[in-house]
Amino acid sequence: MQFLVFDLETTGLDKTKDKIILIGYKINNHISDIIIPNENSESWNLFFSYLKDENILKVGHNIMFDIGFLEEKGCTVSGPIFDTMIAYYQKYPFKQHGLKQILEKEFKQDVVELEDLCWEERLILNKKGKLKRKRIKISIEEAYKLYPKLFEGYCLQDVEGTFKLFNLLKNDVSSWCENIEFPLIRCISDIQNNGMKLDIEKLKALRIDLEKNILRIRNNYSINLNSPKQVGKLLLQGEHGDKLKNFLTPKKQISTGKLALIRLGEEEILSYRESSKLLNTYVVPMLDSDILRGHFNQCGTITGRISSSKPNLQNIPTRTELGGRIRKCIIPREAYNFIVADYSQIEPRLLAHFSGDKKWSNIFILHEDFHSFVTRERFKKKEINKNERFIGKTVGLATVYGASVSRLFDVLTSAKVDVTINDVSNIRSQIINGFPDLFSWIDRFNKRTGNSGIIKTIGGRLISLPRDRYINFVNYLIQASASDIMKLGLLNLYHAGFKILSTIHDEVIIEVKKEDTLNSIKEIKDIMENSFKLPAIPIIVDIKSCINWGEK
Repeated sequence: MQFLVFDLETTGLDKTKDKIILIGYKINNHISDIIIPNENSESWNLFFSYLKDENILKVGHNIMFDIGFLEEKGCTVSGPIFDTMIAYYQKYPFKQHGLKQILEKEFKQDVVELEDLCWEERLILNKKGKLKRKRIKISIEEAYKLYPKLFEGYCLQDVEGTFKLFNLLKNDVSSWCENIEFPLIRCISDIQNNGMKLDIEKLKALRIDLEKNILRIRNNYSINLNSPKQVGKLLLQGEHGDKLKNFLTPKKQISTGKLALIRLGEEEILSYRESSKLLNTYVVPMLDSDILRGHFNQCGTITGRISSSKPNLQNIPTRTELGGRIRKCIIPREAYNFIVADYSQIEPRLLAHFSGDKKWSNIFILHEDFHSFVTRERFKKKEINKNERFIGKTVGLATVYGASVSRLFDVLTSAKVDVTINDVSNIRSQIINGFPDLFSWIDRFNKRTGNSGIIKTIGGRLISLPRDRYINFVNYLIQASASDIMKLGLLNLYHAGFKILSTIHDEVIIEVKKEDTLNSIKEIKDIMENSFKLPAIPIIVDIKSCINWGEK
């Protein structure tokens, strides 16, 4: 098959606002060429004929970025795609996968970075009135006007580097990567393009409330609450006494982290921090537009799970009132509903599959709620409350992943759960003693995998893990396998024509017309539950329609 390697240089990262200034490309093994977009040249027309050709493999490093810009400008990109970043990441998940880092490591190549070009020397007057040369950082657009040939060289460097990397990887790419990861690029691109509508009025009201709370708390203190050093001094001057010796950093300074503040009862400082973070990380940036377009990354985690950024939707608090209010600001478009679907307890189900533990497996075969089952075993009662279930959920799965009693206690304390370290120890012991076959399998698996350093996921992916330190390999196996199932579900939903707006962990948000809601729920559930089948353990999808993300 013929192939086209290409790379774009743009004035920024926003395809709706920024411009393409250069395109570098290489068709097969021919000499690389440079195209200037504003020229109606033969090369320009030839390049776009390559893009449209279904029989030409399109090759790029983080190709979703380049395709996004081209299609935003009205250029169709057809045919199969090969992303060298994803292919390299799939093979070496622990290594850096930026083109610069790969070229330096794999090919011992000195690489020019874009930032190296965005400087200009200018003459300025110093305080004494004398002329002095100073390097000034300038925009990409300004730099290109000053150094067009340098930019062309930089662009060709990336094209040739991508070409070399493609040759290194093309004969060793996994079937999973070829059949799932590469097609998923277009799905993720569409998710980013779709975005989610925001209730701007609710966001503005939330902003006012957060700013009021920040101002109220700030006025109660004479220090800068953003300064850990000043907060530490305040704690020393307070009434905590000998308690503080339990909250020292490795450098023997007073810890001002969330866990320490919770245990010391400093609720006001905690409230100030939460309000500040939510305001600056989510609310203010979200007010820039009535459409929230997150960035989703297929290479963001070692396990293969899709991560999000700008903003990180996964980090919006789920157990706090303020976090809930942010989620309620994310709404469907007019005449549409959200359908929120998630794989129910997929990780413990996968544990049942891999371990073969009959008692653990029966929880799911008999359609029990795993977290409730574990919690009832601990509290010895038929009915449990939401808080008790959260304890069971947290301790149950974390114990399997090798968390210590102290670590579990810290996690629950950070979530403001009223629990003693003895409670945590008892629950942990009961789980270990209650499922001896499961933990026996975990020990065997960790020892075996520790020798090879390789895990094989449910989808057949091979992940190479470092063996120079202790790792609970089961953690990677289960989370990576859950990622496989989620990606298969996403891809099948995409091919079925559903408008996917977001994916968080094991959850997907889809937008459908109101009149299609009931039929869509049935179809989505069927697609997701049948995207992958375990031999004995049922895969269940919890699904519902809602009028905002917080309602779910």
